[in-house]
Amino acid sequence: MKIGIPVEIMTGEGRVALTPQACATLVKDGHRVFLQSGAGLLSGYADRDYQQAGVEVLATAGDLYGETQIIVKVKQPLAQDLEYLRADHLLFSYLHLAADCQLIRDLCDIGLTAIPFEAVRGEDNSLPLLAPMSEIAGRIATLRGASLLFRNRGGRGVLLGGVEGSDAGRVVILGAGHAGSHALSAAVALGAHVDVLDLNDVRLAELKQQYPTIHTHLSTPETVDQLCVEADLVVGAVLLAGR
Repeated sequence: MKIGIPVEIMTGEGRVALTPQACATLVKDGHRVFLQSGAGLLSGYADRDYQQAGVEVLATAGDLYGETQIIVKVKQPLAQDLEYLRADHLLFSYLHLAADCQLIRDLCDIGLTAIPFEAVRGEDNSLPLLAPMSEIAGRIATLRGASLLFRNRGGRGVLLGGVEGSDAGRVVILGAGHAGSHALSAAVALGAHVDVLDLNDVRLAELKQQYPTIHTHLSTPETVDQLCVEADLVVGAVLLAGR
């Protein structure tokens, strides 16, 4: 197969879909891998790193899409990407289609095959390709929320870790999956008072054992209402697959 890795053009996106090491494995298995020049730069990989792994580097997005059958991206295609996609392409990427009806229509109009990273399930019904994104999102949610609590950012003037003579801030985390547990980890590291809610009591017990200072609660409408009213920061981390 001919596999293509384009430059990510979404604002602020610096990741690349495949590392040189991953490409070397694909090349060893008999596939041809193509990289749009510069696609790995913001992730710390130069074109020559890919070339040393057996990857062929092409100058433009048009060249890349025109040469390949499988397109492997990080983020969903934007309008500029859609111009290059064809019916015989297989697109493998985070797509988040539940939140983007227009993208669904665009992909259907093209007639290609699209496989969302976030929908791939393991034998144990886990979501192995969504997990890394959730880990990043969980930690960033807590750190971003902590910064927005500063008075100069329009917040309440709360320092989540507290200081001598001042109580720690209260963080409520809704959901104890990958995103929630990593949001929790960041909040604990900051020294916050942490409440985490979930429907899975086994998972809550695991987190309590790992983080003895946190407070765990089975999620009910009443508990959510009570804790969220008292919170300085609420992190929503409930996964409803496909929604």
